[in-house]
Amino acid sequence: MKNYKAPDLNAPRYRKKALSLLNADFYKEFKNKYPQYKDLDNKILKEIIVTYNGLIWENVINHREGVEFPESLGYVFIGTCTSKTKFNPDHDKSIQTGVKVKNLNWETDGK
Repeated sequence: MKNYKAPDLNAPRYRKKALSLLNADFYKEFKNKYPQYKDLDNKILKEIIVTYNGLIWENVINHREGVEFPESLGYVFIGTCTSKTKFNPDHDKSIQTGVKVKNLNWETDGK
């Protein structure tokens, strides 16, 4: 038998750094690229971006073909996968009962 190594609860934790594109550099770059919006407040600009993103995901959900991004940036659509049709037996329970028993591993079946 192998020894069980318990996790070190006092070990340093790794936290993935959150990446946000809406920062001071973005606003400065945007206003340099589009000088007609230089007087636009950053809060209003963020509100516009959040509203636009919300409209995109709503349209992706409502339209089967998805949406096309402006300036030929690409497409977004929702695709689905069919569920597994193959019978996955639980070998231990099948041997015990003498009857084929389906594996009821809900977390991983079909994924």
